[in-house]
Amino acid sequence: MSTRLGGVSRGPWAGLNLGTAVGDNPADVAENRRRFLAALRVGGAVLPEDAAGGAGAGLACGGPWLRQVHGVRVLRWGRGAAGLPQALGHWQPQVTVAGELPPLDWQAAPQAPTALHEADACLTTEPGLPCIVQIADCLPLLLAAPDRPAVAAVHAGWRGLAGGVIEAAVAALQAVGAGPATRLQAWIGACIGPEAFEVGAEVLPAFGASPAEPGPFFRARPQPGPDGRPRWLGDLPGLARARLQALGLRQIEQAGACTVQAPERFYSFRRDGVTGRMAAAVWWPVDPAAR
Repeated sequence: MSTRLGGVSRGPWAGLNLGTAVGDNPADVAENRRRFLAALRVGGAVLPEDAAGGAGAGLACGGPWLRQVHGVRVLRWGRGAAGLPQALGHWQPQVTVAGELPPLDWQAAPQAPTALHEADACLTTEPGLPCIVQIADCLPLLLAAPDRPAVAAVHAGWRGLAGGVIEAAVAALQAVGAGPATRLQAWIGACIGPEAFEVGAEVLPAFGASPAEPGPFFRARPQPGPDGRPRWLGDLPGLARARLQALGLRQIEQAGACTVQAPERFYSFRRDGVTGRMAAAVWWPVDPAAR
């Protein structure tokens, strides 16, 4: 996962801003993305050195970027011409009960070389091809099979988390041959922490909680919000871990860092409003010795 350090952006985006839709200079974002992808190549990712497309394109600087919309769609990446990442299809599950998903039905994805695909999770079985999500308070989740090339990246805000984006990503990984959930490895990256994630009472029912019975992942703030209504602190990483455990995952690591409380390291939309975006990436090494 990147931080805000090491980039060329200035102003409220100062540092390594990787977001193209936040008001930053497109040329600065393109250079930041080039640096980020170069770092992934050093780590074993296999991506073209250069690729056509402006800073707003889905494949800008040769990377498989998404347009994240706080949903549950899962995109599958493969390789196209010249080794460029290419969307092979997407799955848009209609989740009615958390954890209960319909059979996978991959739909064709647009094949325009610079298409920016809407999805909040992506996966691949292509060695060396990274799955990338952007964050600035929402939770980044990386998933990997331990013994075969099957990895996924998930962008999970509270809406996506409540909607079942984690369940969708795990189900999609299993459908492409990742094996049982009990063997999957998960990493929860830096996100808004339980001391900073303030929500209204309307969020609690999305997770089966209520003001009367908040459960283990919400606690009331002593003081009401500016509107005089009660406010609650939510544990986003805890909610994600519980979802993973309910699916059978046991190998779960967590960064434990709060984006809001570390302005020198992380961008935070909740803290700053106008700000940049970081990214988290996962890939299966081409070189077996690097695993």
